[in-house]
Amino acid sequence: MNIYEKLQKCRMDLQNSKIKKTGKNKFSGYDYFELGDFLPKINELFTTNKLCSVVSFDPMLATLTVIDSEKPEDKIIFTSPMANAELKGCHPVQNLGATETYERRYLYIAAMEIVEADILDRNGTGRAGDGEIEQRFTLTKDGTNLCKICGKKLTKGDVIVKVGGQWVGEESCYLKQKGEIK
Repeated sequence: MNIYEKLQKCRMDLQNSKIKKTGKNKFSGYDYFELGDFLPKINELFTTNKLCSVVSFDPMLATLTVIDSEKPEDKIIFTSPMANAELKGCHPVQNLGATETYERRYLYIAAMEIVEADILDRNGTGRAGDGEIEQRFTLTKDGTNLCKICGKKLTKGDVIVKVGGQWVGEESCYLKQKGEIK
């Protein structure tokens, strides 16, 4: 088997293992997957299928590399932009640990195609992981999407959402929301 077949087999075996969500967001009232819910099973499946995973971080990017143990030159790389966790009452090192834990969780969720709740429901609000999502655009009668903050016409791929209290997307909208631009 090549690395893609091995990864797909691991995905299917993980899916069939019926992992359970044990993380609870009491504030927003939903459950989510913690690393401990799926990582032990992934490690078991990777060992059986002769795969290895390595997570690394730099200031801009979190990376999960899946390596074929039988052919180490064969790799699949998953990346995610870094974002800072700012937990109340925590020391900077604790926030760094939280950031790395969140990034690891999201990388494995992407790599293993673990299903979480849809990011946005039909009303334009919803949840992803453990951050609340607030949609920031309005669909006009002619089908145009306009940013609710700056009124800019949005094109496919524009993202303006609030994740866990932080604005993500159009810089002008983020700055306008903070009152730094008019």
